[in-house]
Amino acid sequence: MPAVTLDGASDGSSPPTDGTASAKFYNGPSRASRGAQAGHNLPQETPKAFVNAVLEVAR
Repeated sequence: MPAVTLDGASDGSSPPTDGTASAKFYNGPSRASRGAQAGHNLPQETPKAFVNAVLEVAR
């Protein structure tokens, strides 16, 4: 199962990561990225970046 982890660089609830801590839980294709202009709700705050990350790992 493909997986995408996204962290908002401006998230006041959880500090952004590079995805390495959660990578061990995925055995399929995965992608980790940060939304530069996003906080905790990336799909709403940066919808294009969110969709692009999902489409990239789905390919």
